[in-house]
Amino acid sequence: MHGVLPFGTMLLMVLMTSSSLFAGNFEEGLKAAQEKDYQKAYKLWIIEADKGDPFAQFNLGIMFERGDGVPQNYEKALNWFEKSAELGYSPAQVNLGIMFLNGRGIPQNTMEALKWFQKAAEKGNAEAQYNLGNMYLMGQGVPKSLEMAYVWWSLASENGHQEAKINKDIAGENMLPNQIKEAQQKASKLKLRLGY
Repeated sequence: MHGVLPFGTMLLMVLMTSSSLFAGNFEEGLKAAQEKDYQKAYKLWIIEADKGDPFAQFNLGIMFERGDGVPQNYEKALNWFEKSAELGYSPAQVNLGIMFLNGRGIPQNTMEALKWFQKAAEKGNAEAQYNLGNMYLMGQGVPKSLEMAYVWWSLASENGHQEAKINKDIAGENMLPNQIKEAQQKASKLKLRLGY
């Protein structure tokens, strides 16, 4: 399933996101999770999550979503992802979007999925951009548009998303040259507007 990265990859993303937060309980929680001592990680992260740390909140969401060291509970996963997403953490926003899009543990809600993917995509999150492209291709919550799918897949592929590059290339084979040019111009304008 698209959008769900292995737990180790998620931890690596957190490590790359902010080195200033890696002190005390959070860092010990990362080490414990890497050693698959999820109960210890949970005990350490809950302290930080309750203090409002979006990285700890996100990792607790992952634990509840997968059932790592805690009983699998989509409602609790959703709760932790929402807290982290509200603080602006884009991987949590993507996971919320996926939960709403697929109706995983909650009623399916395409408009909520769109909202969270949009927030993360505007921060440069390639997975969110890829998912927005898919939503435009299928007309999920937005008007069906191969051109806009191409736009979002272009941004995602520039951010290193391989499946988005493949989709963009396939879409380009089904578009006229002037449609491709227009989509490329829209992608450039969008990048400028978003500041990246």
